[in-house]
Amino acid sequence: MGYYTQSSKSNALTWALRNPRSRTTACILELNIDNTAYNKLKIRILDDKSASKLRQQIRASGMTKTYRANVDVLTGPLQSDPSVEQQKFESPASQALLNSPLTRRNVI
Repeated sequence: MGYYTQSSKSNALTWALRNPRSRTTACILELNIDNTAYNKLKIRILDDKSASKLRQQIRASGMTKTYRANVDVLTGPLQSDPSVEQQKFESPASQALLNSPLTRRNVI
């Protein structure tokens, strides 16, 4: 549950091309979010160690498709490439920001 973003355009495109649902129409949606509005959200930042521990807990509980951290945005390193930052926008407030005029969207 949630809307996932990441900091790597090439990694995002690779994911889209490998996804059977979007293979023939793959594209990237670039988001530029107003910093002031983003920083008003409740954000939980994970480092490599805490992200790995949380990932293990989620898998052990069988909640890989339904886990929620009860924050607006959960951010941390991507499992397959820790140099890439991934964000999960999981609350109505964070998704409202993504859909508001404070977020510029560009299809690449």
